[in-house]
Amino acid sequence: MEMVLDDNAISTMAKTSRLDDSRSLSEILDPDLFKKTTVLLQRYGFSKRVVESMKPWAAFTTLSLPPEQSGAPLDLLLMFEARRLRIPVFGLETVDEQIAVFDNLSFADEVELLRDAVCHYDEIQADIETMVTHYLTQDLDALMQMALRYRSPLQDRFLEVLLWERNRRMVAKMVPHLIAGGTFIAIGALHLPGPGGVLDLLGKRGYTLEPIY
Repeated sequence: MEMVLDDNAISTMAKTSRLDDSRSLSEILDPDLFKKTTVLLQRYGFSKRVVESMKPWAAFTTLSLPPEQSGAPLDLLLMFEARRLRIPVFGLETVDEQIAVFDNLSFADEVELLRDAVCHYDEIQADIETMVTHYLTQDLDALMQMALRYRSPLQDRFLEVLLWERNRRMVAKMVPHLIAGGTFIAIGALHLPGPGGVLDLLGKRGYTLEPIY
């Protein structure tokens, strides 16, 4: 898995997504952006008090998801099934490595990403529906094209740490398991396609890849 979603990982991510007691989100954002952020996050069940404690990156990553979600995430279901079958589970990243993707952003970049998520919220939600369609039809190239459609220096910097750096790290950690054989790897679909994607990086290491439907 990208990361083993055990109780410690979930607790750590929840803790690090909150601001410390010395400041609040309303002090970081301008009043209009904070008001709009609060209104949108209420759709996800967050009260104004909780929004005040969120880091900007926690707010914008939440707004990048659909508010109507039911059931556990797919990767968590896969982990539960593996453990039910007594299959060993390993992570390609640690929780600290995943958190660093966001916590290492400057506050200015976090706020700008949040502003984009708020200002383009309706378009983002529409894009999610389209991306689900591409996922179900197994069109990885279309998924990547959608991820790259809003290019800017900030988006390029963010994708470098969100995708390309993580792809390299995950491939390096999965290779020993691939050598051992019998490994099933579950990662987000956007990590797979394109130059610098996991499929490309594995191909450059001499692996032969074929889709299984």
